[in-house]
Amino acid sequence: MAETNVMAVETSDKVVTRRNYQLDFLKFIFTLLVFWCHTNVFIGENTRVKFPLMLAEVSVHFFFVVSGLLMVNSIMKSAADTSGSGKSAIRFVLKKFKGMSLQYWTALFIFTAIYSGKLGNPIREFFAILYRIFPEAFLVSYAGVRIDFNGPTWYLSAMFIVMLPLAYLLYKRKDFFLYIFSPLTAIFSMGYLYQVNNHYFGGQGKFYGIVLGGIIRALCGLCFGVVAWLIYSKLSRIVRKKSQIILLTVIETLIWVIFFSAWFIVQDEQSTMSVLLLLPIAIAIAFSGKSYIYRMFGLKWMKYLSSVSLAIYLNHFIARYVVKQCFSGCSYKFGISMMALFTAASCLIYYVIMKLCRSLWNKKLKKVFSNQEGYEIKV
Repeated sequence: MAETNVMAVETSDKVVTRRNYQLDFLKFIFTLLVFWCHTNVFIGENTRVKFPLMLAEVSVHFFFVVSGLLMVNSIMKSAADTSGSGKSAIRFVLKKFKGMSLQYWTALFIFTAIYSGKLGNPIREFFAILYRIFPEAFLVSYAGVRIDFNGPTWYLSAMFIVMLPLAYLLYKRKDFFLYIFSPLTAIFSMGYLYQVNNHYFGGQGKFYGIVLGGIIRALCGLCFGVVAWLIYSKLSRIVRKKSQIILLTVIETLIWVIFFSAWFIVQDEQSTMSVLLLLPIAIAIAFSGKSYIYRMFGLKWMKYLSSVSLAIYLNHFIARYVVKQCFSGCSYKFGISMMALFTAASCLIYYVIMKLCRSLWNKKLKKVFSNQEGYEIKV
């Protein structure tokens, strides 16, 4: 969710890059859908709320696809020596995590602090909790050691684990990876999940042989993201005329109508799984910026959507935990309202802590840990 979301845009005499706010808007919408799904713990016998099938599963799949597209887009801009493909891959993954590490660890710190506050034997249990934090802190919990607190961050663990070998293949065997490995892996892994989960796109916590289902879902989504990048790359080259832009706008609109109507209205497992194949096409069109729909997302305030989406995603589970502990048995309306309120409060604390950490680093610690003059952590 924190990847660099920029695209190339041709002008009359040069190529410039700018952020794609349409993609940021889509990430914000799917983040809200993940938030909505996690309000299911407040549903009671008299609650008349029906969630779309695979609400969280499809939303997370969207994030995997976007991450795969942005992974390829970033690596294709660099000219790495194939003899050092392994080193280039690990550097790429670490750089990706570095861009969101402060946000991730801040949210994890807040959750851990709140969770440890309820314990009856503070000192012993505090250290027990503290010593369990490392698999999640190092993003390796979905390698199998599932000791975690902030549930939704499983997506990040699975993504970074799978991204390492995929980045290596892209550096080492670009043609094979883009045109053979990724398309086939995308469809075969989706087919596997479809069969073993009885037409359902879940199972991230189940163990399949030597890997958790979340790793397979990450592999599936990231490889579909590679396919999305291939489509984006083609569209960027061929779409020039006004008639082509109009046609592309119609296609994008139609895809989103089909996708959301199947997911929210038809509500059939097979239909929902089927329309997932259209998602890489819609994401590719959005990222290309060639459709007229893209022009609706040029407002300056939209630059904050990416940061807000990540804040909500990382902090809403903290709020859910607090509401469950403080208002057990509450109604759905009250629960979701309080969860929204505590999410906002947690996000505020999250931003304050990060501001303090950045200030401490830039004013004090950078002189100790950095030899680079003028190096700063930027907001």
